[in-house]
Amino acid sequence: AESDVVASGIVQAAEQFNAITYSEARDRFEEIGEMVRDSFDMAAEEPKISSRDEMLERVSQPMVSVTQLPAEKLVCTDGLQPKLSKGKREKRDVLRKHMTRVISEVMAKDNKIVYIGEDVEHGGYYLVTDGLVKKFPGRVIDFPPDETTLLGAAMGFSQTGLTPIIEIPYSKYLDCGADMFYELAISNWLTNGQCPNGMIIRVQGFDRGIFGGNFHTHNMISHIPPGVDMMCYSNGEDYVRGFRNAIIQARSGRVVVFVDCTNLLNLRHLHEKDRGWETAYPGEDEVMSFHDVRQFGDSGKHLIVTYGNG
Repeated sequence: AESDVVASGIVQAAEQFNAITYSEARDRFEEIGEMVRDSFDMAAEEPKISSRDEMLERVSQPMVSVTQLPAEKLVCTDGLQPKLSKGKREKRDVLRKHMTRVISEVMAKDNKIVYIGEDVEHGGYYLVTDGLVKKFPGRVIDFPPDETTLLGAAMGFSQTGLTPIIEIPYSKYLDCGADMFYELAISNWLTNGQCPNGMIIRVQGFDRGIFGGNFHTHNMISHIPPGVDMMCYSNGEDYVRGFRNAIIQARSGRVVVFVDCTNLLNLRHLHEKDRGWETAYPGEDEVMSFHDVRQFGDSGKHLIVTYGNG
């Protein structure tokens, strides 16, 4: 069927429009065929990736080194609310408030950062962008509920030198834009590092399982391609530090995905009314790398390794 379409096109070009002769068409086909064969031969002789290190070098841009948190910040014997020196006061708040503040912080420092998503001019689905459109007019932009278009636009923004932050309401919505998500994630690999797409993608997940359907608070992130950095923070303090690092990595061309726990966004209390899940906003010099591991508590014989809302 395909050859019939090609043949009819050639007949039309030759007999109806006099745009080409049959001998010219044959010569052109032979020329293209030779080019294709030569290209395949050349590709077959290129050196092959043969080690894990070579693979890691190619799937994403090199990770930028950041200063590690000091030991006293990594080991927290007093939990999320360390004892303060006498007379020192720090305002503590919920995770969502710190998320809004750190996004505002990085956008104020770098006018090449843009924030795009669904309803983000009106605060987004969980008010994380509340008030940001007034602070940064023209850089907080609403998009229709079309994840393919949203991720494609982010890819274009990145390739023009901007650093986009993309808000997708729920983690399962990545399925709706899967083809474009895979395309932007593996572009560094496909272009041998010549065309990375540095950006941060924010999605919601990990609710308590009592709201919405399969596509709203689904707890599964499936089919994540190589080269994507996946982050999930449990508290505002770590989120701020980690987001600062993510911006550094995104500027260098890496794709960073934040899976934000819906259940923890506005959580204040661990036990009764203790406000145990509120944290202070970290100093501006505090950055948390992807390799930093924080320890809470120093007693007992058991180690719990978890993510999301546990």
